[in-house]
Amino acid sequence: DAEGSQRLRGSMLAILIVLVITVAVAILLLFSTMIGLSPLDILASVFTKSSGTLYPPFSSKVLAARTRHEGKEVVLNLPLARKWAAFCHSPDIEKHISAVYVSLPLTMSALIRHVVASPDFPLSVMGVVHAKHVIEQFECIDASVLGVYNYSISVTGSRLNEIGAECDVLIEVSSPLNSRLLVSTTMTFTSTDAKKARAARKRRPELTAAEQAAKTNLGPTASAPKQFVEEIKRDHSKKYAACSGDMNPIHLPIYCKAMGLPKPIMHGVFSLARGVAAITDAYSLATVPKLRIAAAWKLPMPVPATAHFTFGELVDVTKTEHANGLDTTKFKRHIEFLATREGKGGTLPHLRGVVSF
Repeated sequence: DAEGSQRLRGSMLAILIVLVITVAVAILLLFSTMIGLSPLDILASVFTKSSGTLYPPFSSKVLAARTRHEGKEVVLNLPLARKWAAFCHSPDIEKHISAVYVSLPLTMSALIRHVVASPDFPLSVMGVVHAKHVIEQFECIDASVLGVYNYSISVTGSRLNEIGAECDVLIEVSSPLNSRLLVSTTMTFTSTDAKKARAARKRRPELTAAEQAAKTNLGPTASAPKQFVEEIKRDHSKKYAACSGDMNPIHLPIYCKAMGLPKPIMHGVFSLARGVAAITDAYSLATVPKLRIAAAWKLPMPVPATAHFTFGELVDVTKTEHANGLDTTKFKRHIEFLATREGKGGTLPHLRGVVSF
């Protein structure tokens, strides 16, 4: 009868609502567990901050003070560092620890828990993307130098851009013995406003054939570039997550689907570390005390995939996108590296950077 049908529809609607709430709570708890933020922190970010907008409107000086977090006399997790180095084909850490490892995986947990999770972090946590990475190393680093270390992390600046907003996070790792600065890193995070991004794409002029080709080729090099291929297998992102501490669900099989992705995407820092490891080996950089690494990610690397790496010594570093802020009197040689993959549109850029020494 009509009354029975109405009760049935009401019951089905109630069941549907319960299922939706259950799935939403499950996704929230999953995301919380993976990235190390409490559910309340995530909800606060989602409901009080919109993507592509800056919160709160503090000056750089106030922002740095309010978001600053420090760690004193932290003991290096040597077994975990070894696993990371082996996975990224980096040299034996007893003799050399990659500046890439010191720049991020070393302080990943503290960065997420104490800075990104802070109510003073200027971007919404959901959808924030690690877009650029600049590292400066001040001396050779090995297990004895980094056995115990101090660190500080703070947001040093924020601004609006054509697709939304971005902020810079400064990470400094130093020796507790005499406060020597070992590695300084500036990470740039972006948060996209969908409407702004669509408008920006419409405004951009169509690239010429030469400009399109330049996106997937190195600048002029002193000799023929070196090349190698890295097969990103199905379990790569899961293994890298385990040794780096970056458990963001977008990088993990099955869990990425809860984030709306059909496939996981490989950690961008792995591509950076793999490229730098090859350059370190080719140019014997393990014993070079001072170097600078600047990189920017273009398009994600899906898992699985075949990554094509190319690197070579630039003839003129001022022509690259990473020339800004580079002291060419301090660093005389500049090795550009590029990671690409094949996609529906042909060869697609994933990562471009320069190692200067």
